[in-house]
Amino acid sequence: MKDVFDFIVSDNKDAMAQYQSGEEANYLPTRNLKITVNPDEVIKTGTVPTADRDKIAPEVQFTYPGQMVTKDNLALLDILVHNNWKRPIYFTVTVPNESMIGLDKYMYNEGFAYHLLPLKPDTTVAPLEGTNTSVMYTNVMDKFKWGNLKTAQYLDHESLTMFYPLIGRVYLTLAQNMYKEGHPDLAKKALEKYVDVTPNTIPIQEVAVRKYYMSELYYHLSEKEKADKTLNQISDYLFNSLDYNYVQFKDSKQTQGTEIQFGLSLLNAMVTLTKTENPALYAQYKSKLDAYAKDFGADVR
Repeated sequence: MKDVFDFIVSDNKDAMAQYQSGEEANYLPTRNLKITVNPDEVIKTGTVPTADRDKIAPEVQFTYPGQMVTKDNLALLDILVHNNWKRPIYFTVTVPNESMIGLDKYMYNEGFAYHLLPLKPDTTVAPLEGTNTSVMYTNVMDKFKWGNLKTAQYLDHESLTMFYPLIGRVYLTLAQNMYKEGHPDLAKKALEKYVDVTPNTIPIQEVAVRKYYMSELYYHLSEKEKADKTLNQISDYLFNSLDYNYVQFKDSKQTQGTEIQFGLSLLNAMVTLTKTENPALYAQYKSKLDAYAKDFGADVR
């Protein structure tokens, strides 16, 4: 990548594209890039602990997205070329994927930021779903402070629709990876912490989805009572939404088609989940799903 970077910032006319108009411009000669990794160097800088030496990738390989190199991405390439792992490189979890310039598989979540690490990509997880689990656990469980988020009488729009769902995503990712890595007790503690620091309400669909996956994980962790409680919280949210939209639908008023589709889809997933985990809840949810499907004329299978 250093060779490519030097090429695209060169003032040498031979390294520039020649246009018919007579103008000249720098260009990216290839989108396929690599950074050779020196294991001794990344261990020396503390980027990777000595115990994880075998996990270090010999090269960080990635494909630059898009057809243009914007100034912000050029600055990022500059940092990658000249930093030499001396300082950690982080990306906020809210940054769009294209801003990661193809480095997704080398990003490890540590809470509210992805840490770029020169490790062999884990092909068992999707890009951006990997975690630097021990660091993330310490951050989320011990370092982060949540103020009065749980008990506040009023939360502004951004807190409810962006920050609250983001917290759910962080805790769910941590708990799921703790479970996968063979630490069910720590996964339970992560879920408990989420419940302790966040409101009991479900303000938007994303929170409902996160809670669904949490209930699924609760069942895997043999926490049946907590799973059932979480599912019932979701069902209250879905029933209220579907009931409201049915009134509009019945009176030939404008309905939120996406809300109806979402509600039926998530309720259908809850039916499938409880079929083996809780027959009583299964019967309840299946009955409601069938009724809603009939009311809205939907085909749910």
